[in-house]
Amino acid sequence: MLAEPIVDFFFPKRCLSCGRSGSFVCESCLEKVPWLESQFCPVCLKPSVSGFTHLRCQNSLTPDRFICPLAYKGLVSSLIQSVKYGGVTSLVPYAVSLTKEFMEESLSGIGAEAGLTYVPLHPLKLMERGFNQSLILAKSLGELLRLEVFDLLIKAKETKSQTTFSREERKSNVRGTFKANAVEIQRIKNRDLILVDDVFTTGATLLECSRILKLAGARFIYLFTLAKD
Repeated sequence: MLAEPIVDFFFPKRCLSCGRSGSFVCESCLEKVPWLESQFCPVCLKPSVSGFTHLRCQNSLTPDRFICPLAYKGLVSSLIQSVKYGGVTSLVPYAVSLTKEFMEESLSGIGAEAGLTYVPLHPLKLMERGFNQSLILAKSLGELLRLEVFDLLIKAKETKSQTTFSREERKSNVRGTFKANAVEIQRIKNRDLILVDDVFTTGATLLECSRILKLAGARFIYLFTLAKD
């Protein structure tokens, strides 16, 4: 693999907003990064204190908290699309570094026994894309928080594109598409987990993954996405 200075010489980083070379987001454009103004309950999508699930929305299989630093627009949407469709995976650890202070503050009370996991891709989709951006994101967060990343979920069935689906249609579309990784799942019994994906849209996929993990014995589940649409 080429050393980073050599890569930067032949393929210089350019600001996703203004195109200036030197960094993915230049100093003058950092002020344009769209931070999420408030946190939301992952079940009803209404604002909640620190993203905790409302008591009225809770049951034994719902996630317990949703943590998200950024809004999916402007620079952030360009960044995520560059990763997802352009394959610029080096943007992921860069994005995590931008949110370092937010993450450390949000997860200051999480114990060392907690772990991270991620939303998997179907094997055919993984083969087509060549990487899973959610896994890369989970690994970057793991380095930041010094937590282990577990391969706990399998996407057993490919789903139709959900772009035009309503929230209820998305819930139906993803039901039964994920299953627990029987080999790994025993390692997280009664442990807290951070479930990672890149973008929160309706939350249907994350709610289904949380349901599977709670059924498998996970205790407290935080949802984390880099951005909320």
